[in-house]
Amino acid sequence: MKSKFACILLLLISAIAFGQKPKQYVKLGDKARENGNWPAAYAYYEEAFLLDSTDFDLNLHYAEAARQIKSFELAERLYDKLYEKDRGRVFPDGLFWLAMMQKHNGKYEDAQRNFKKYAKKHKAKADKKLLERAEQEVKSAVWAMEYKENNELTNKIFLELASPEQLQKCRLLAAEMKTLIGPVNSEQSEIAPRIFSTQLTYSTYYSDSLSEYWMMMKSAIETGKENNSGFLVSDIKSYTDEVGLKNEANLFVFDNVAYFTRAENGISQLWSANIEKASLQEGQGKLINPHPINELNEKGFVFTMPCVAEKEGTEILLFSSNRSGGFGGMDIWASERQNDTWKKPINLGGIINTPGDELTPFYLKNHLFFSSDWHEGMGAQDVFCAKDLGNVYDKPLNLGRPFNSPQNDIYFWLDETDLIFLFSSNREGSTGSTEGVYCCNDIYGGKVEFICEKEEISELANLMSSLPVRLYFHNDEPNPDSRDTTTTLPYSSAYESYLEKIPTYLRENGKGLIGEKQEEAETITQDFFDLMVKKGMNDLQTFSDLLLKELEQGKRIRISVRGFASPRAQTDYNVNLTKRRIGSLINYLNEEKGGAFIPFINATATNGGKLEFGQLPFGEYKSDKSVSDDLFNEKQSIFSRAACLERKIEIESVSIIPAEPKAVIEMQEAFDFGKILSSQPAVHIFEIRNIGNAPLQVDSLQASCGCTTPSLDKSFILPGESAQLKAGFDPLRKKGQQVIEVYLFIHGETEPRIITIMADVE
Repeated sequence: MKSKFACILLLLISAIAFGQKPKQYVKLGDKARENGNWPAAYAYYEEAFLLDSTDFDLNLHYAEAARQIKSFELAERLYDKLYEKDRGRVFPDGLFWLAMMQKHNGKYEDAQRNFKKYAKKHKAKADKKLLERAEQEVKSAVWAMEYKENNELTNKIFLELASPEQLQKCRLLAAEMKTLIGPVNSEQSEIAPRIFSTQLTYSTYYSDSLSEYWMMMKSAIETGKENNSGFLVSDIKSYTDEVGLKNEANLFVFDNVAYFTRAENGISQLWSANIEKASLQEGQGKLINPHPINELNEKGFVFTMPCVAEKEGTEILLFSSNRSGGFGGMDIWASERQNDTWKKPINLGGIINTPGDELTPFYLKNHLFFSSDWHEGMGAQDVFCAKDLGNVYDKPLNLGRPFNSPQNDIYFWLDETDLIFLFSSNREGSTGSTEGVYCCNDIYGGKVEFICEKEEISELANLMSSLPVRLYFHNDEPNPDSRDTTTTLPYSSAYESYLEKIPTYLRENGKGLIGEKQEEAETITQDFFDLMVKKGMNDLQTFSDLLLKELEQGKRIRISVRGFASPRAQTDYNVNLTKRRIGSLINYLNEEKGGAFIPFINATATNGGKLEFGQLPFGEYKSDKSVSDDLFNEKQSIFSRAACLERKIEIESVSIIPAEPKAVIEMQEAFDFGKILSSQPAVHIFEIRNIGNAPLQVDSLQASCGCTTPSLDKSFILPGESAQLKAGFDPLRKKGQQVIEVYLFIHGETEPRIITIMADVE
């Protein structure tokens, strides 16, 4: 709501004379806050803060206002400052909100540490609901840290939703997201995107200095046309104007009936309307006879975000509500249509619903898509999918990127035929979001594309999804004080040695600190070993399992490994050090699984499998410039978390090694003339075909006896071509069963190829 905020700020500046005292701004801010007008409260508190940034209560209210208008970067700085000063004595929940802001800003490691600290240190004084939430947020933050791209489980969802025709085409999937759907997005909020007939329907927020409300919109889609900002849409109109109402949103059309939300006195209720058939034929879809769904709505509760679908021949209406009987916050409920009415709604249960908010349900082919701020995710609201197993739902799966971000990602919708997807998000880059302020939702969209790749690449999807693998080292390890470029130590030895030094790292990082500061430094250190070092070894073990599986199928694979070092030593020394670190990984694989990798590394595997390493020893070239290189300050240059993060190698990519040029012979290896007379010479033509990717050269031909005179019409055979080998057999003075061999001597091969000729001479 960027324009709304600017308008409020302009009114404030013009209405208040210069020389106003901070307390007067605070009083006005408090009044706006009590009325729920957070943009105005933020503007007043900001003015007061500029005049006096030392007042604790003002900092607290300013931080809360910044959080409410989704200025998360500012809110994080303010909450951090508050906790640094207060340490939870006056405002124990400040650490919770600091952690929440860090999560919104993508700082997952900091967030999980502060959520854990909040649950441990402020348990007695903190809000009980926030304590429960903090414990869940620890899991979410760790999940987000460990999330990797190419989520095969997400692809499995779309494979289940794909048509048979789509499945016949390809094997791999990619959710290619376009940029914003430009013409419809504004500095206000746009939500609830759907495609109905030839229209894009959505809701937009309107505000000026006098009023604010939601409107349902429609925009024509020009079939088959796109522009740089996504789908090409035009002729934007308002459904709201047609029905003569105000403050409607969340339009969903099913079987020529429109379902939507209408807000009155701050409470949303479910409504429906018919669609005029005549206007539908013209692509207009005019709404007539809007009315509330009285059998579902209850006074005092929110009913919103309707979605209607068909399940086993029955229409079901899904919606989000805080009505009694739920699990807390907003839950997803379902009601079945019975004749012309809707049955009593049923809560979808604890697998889907949580103490948090579950919103924006969408149902397609036994798959429920929804958004939640409780299930393990990347940010505020993430998009999840749970398969309907009949009487129960499967565990919800986070769709990952590009659908989810550290901000709100809601209103997921998927076209059944073409797998076009739409959703709303206030993520970074949205029209009304600037400089860390994520105020407003835009509509995003794209298509689940079926990528037809070579089979050997598509089979590597699991291996690719395990990357990157990051392996960490103690300072100057392995083989300290050396300029060697090789090492005999495997990474497992460096890893175990590193873990043994944890007490030293805890002691050194806590040195000179007392109380909570010391405890915090030690927690940061322990988190590094638990969440980075140990995770790296676990990832390596998973990676090596998948890698060996591919090699055992005869794959020729190249893995690229990049080395890093902290800047304590000279550049040339660090380059050699990173080479040793990469060498320790190769040594690890040589020893892993009883030496199973050795024939692939040495290129002696009988199945043709091969493993190569692309080594990229960066030394300190790519190290963080803020990391200390002071040899006399070991705490900062060796033991600090920043220095620890630089001492690593990273398996960053996997690729197929192109097959070496090679001629491959395909031929008939034997022929039996059967019974022939000794006075009747016989001839047979053999086809010698080159099915390889390099020319085939036959140096010479020989036969095991003079009774056979083989000849070849050409001795140089290109890939895909063939030659004819004429083998004549003279049975004169031969009797009985005869076996003759013809030897083909191929250029570059040590042993001849053999063709066998047989005959029974009478």
